Amino acid sequence: MNDKDENIKFSFEYYDIETDKYCISCWSKKQIKEALKRLKEINAKSFNELHCRQGRVLHFGEVDWKQTAEPNGFPDKRARALPLDCTP
Repeated sequence: MNDKDENIKFSFEYYDIETDKYCISCWSKKQIKEALKRLKEINAKSFNELHCRQGRVLHFGEVDWKQTAEPNGFPDKRARALPLDCTP
């Protein structure tokens, strides 16, 4: 079995608890419920299933941080240095 055929796995190694803007503890109950529901849906899929999926848009490309609300990228430098490998 190809790694990209296995279900997606999540790690919270780079989860930012220092910035309230994205810390789940600062979200409303509705936002938390929706986020966890979406993570559960994604967790039940493989990379290939998500990549070839029609309908909902999922982005698998490099992020141009200057065009986002966070122009300096992730606060954690280790996360910014992660390699991009999204080839199916």
